Amino acid sequence: MTDTLEHTTARKPVRRRTWIAGAVVAALAVGVTAVLFSGGDYKPEFPVVKMTPTNHEVIYEVNGTGIAPVISFIVGENNLEQTALRQPMPWRTTIQLPVGPAGGFANVEVRSPGTGAGSLACRVFVDGVLVAEKASTDGLTSVSCAARIAPEYVK
Repeated sequence: MTDTLEHTTARKPVRRRTWIAGAVVAALAVGVTAVLFSGGDYKPEFPVVKMTPTNHEVIYEVNGTGIAPVISFIVGENNLEQTALRQPMPWRTTIQLPVGPAGGFANVEVRSPGTGAGSLACRVFVDGVLVAEKASTDGLTSVSCAARIAPEYVK
């Protein structure tokens, strides 16, 4: 009989704990549901993107020595690329880059003259802010500087 009583008394706290845990979970569920649905007219606010393109001033710079055989850079809204051949360094150009609702992309790449002499570097500025910079000191590799330009938001 003693074994039966011990077994019976051992079960009561487990049932009580289960009931208490269940009550706590139910209370939390009711509380969370009340908080989530209490607003009734709750609508999350998402940013609204400006649909008309906005021009950004983009400055591309390439620094090094000698003549760069090829400099490629983005000039248009649809990632149109322009190429400048056999440009003396340092080289710099300023463009107006239209950026629409999908954002934009600024990129300049210079291919090395392959002489192994000196360094090669590029920089990109958007609206006067340096957004990308890269350098190579072996004189043999190409460098590329790229930056994503976010669209403008109305709110």
